[in-house]
Amino acid sequence: MDVLHKALKWVDHNRFKALGIVLALVLVCYAGCAVKTASLKDPTVKVTAPVYAQEAAELRAQLEAEGLALQAQVDAHNKKTEAFNAREEIGYEDLKAKQAKKEAMVAMVSTAVIETAQTAGVPIPESASKLILGIVSAVGAGGTVLGFLDGRRKDRVIRNQTAAAPPDTRSRADIRT
Repeated sequence: MDVLHKALKWVDHNRFKALGIVLALVLVCYAGCAVKTASLKDPTVKVTAPVYAQEAAELRAQLEAEGLALQAQVDAHNKKTEAFNAREEIGYEDLKAKQAKKEAMVAMVSTAVIETAQTAGVPIPESASKLILGIVSAVGAGGTVLGFLDGRRKDRVIRNQTAAAPPDTRSRADIRT
C-alpha cells in the first residue's frame, strides 16, 4: 500500500503531467488503431479502409456487369419492338388493301346488278343503287355469319355423334375394305 500511496501522491503533486501522460497514451492507442466502418457486403461486420476499398471495387465491377447485361436485354427488347412495329405496319397495309379490294368487288357486283336490271328494262334511280349496294353488302356479311354458325352446328353434331358412338373395335385393315 505504500507504493500506491506514493503513486497517488505523485499524481496529486504532478496532476497535469499525469493528465498529459494519460492523454498521450489515449492518443497513441486511438491513432494506432485502424479506422473501421460497416462492410458493403455485410453491414454487421466492421472493416478497415483497404478491405472496404476492395469490396467497393468488387461490387462496382458486379454492378457494371449487371448493367451491361441489362443493356443487352434492352437492346434485344428494342429489336423485338422494331420487328413488331414493322410486322404491324405490314399487317395494316394488307388489311387496307384487302378492304379496298372487297369494296371494289362489292361495287362491281352492285354495278352488275344495276346494269342487268337496267338492261332488262327496270328503271333504277340513283338512290336505289346505293340501296342495292347496301343489300349486296348485307347479304355478303350475312352469308359469312351464317357460314360460321353452320360450321359451329356441324362441329357440335360431329362431337355429339363421336361421344355417343361405341368405340370402334375394328382394325384399320378392316375399315379400308
